[in-house]
Amino acid sequence: ITAVHLAGRNDVTIVRDGVVYENQTIGADGVHTFANSATAIDVIAGIPYTSRVRTLPFVDARRGTVKGNPKRVSRVTVSLLDTRGAQVGMGDGPLVDMKDPLDEVGLSETRLRSGERNVPVRGTYDYYGEVVVSQSQPFPMTLLGIFSEMSVGDL
Repeated sequence: ITAVHLAGRNDVTIVRDGVVYENQTIGADGVHTFANSATAIDVIAGIPYTSRVRTLPFVDARRGTVKGNPKRVSRVTVSLLDTRGAQVGMGDGPLVDMKDPLDEVGLSETRLRSGERNVPVRGTYDYYGEVVVSQSQPFPMTLLGIFSEMSVGDL
């Protein structure tokens, strides 16, 4: 491939026909050659980055204010459009992969998928109830909505 704008870089991620090649080096002339010289249909090259979305602190209008009360997210449903690979978690806690059910049987390995993903999360009680959705893979993520199951109560 030719990527003059990435010439001389050794931290390039290349997606070739849906397969990810990380930490690739682009020559000073802007050219990268794969060991397997088979013709590729779709190639994208760029510098990796991470997208993160964090919800605002949780408010429950039915109960009046819950500000100052501890909250824990137990499950998150994320609505996605044309997405592959993403993670979800609570606040600053650990993130969990949002796997497509078809990934388990090897049917959607390289496809973009749309729909809802229900993800159990292991959140602990905190005072915010924020949900984080993150994407660090070199694939699209269009986030349409975040819906969470939450407990509000004592620590």
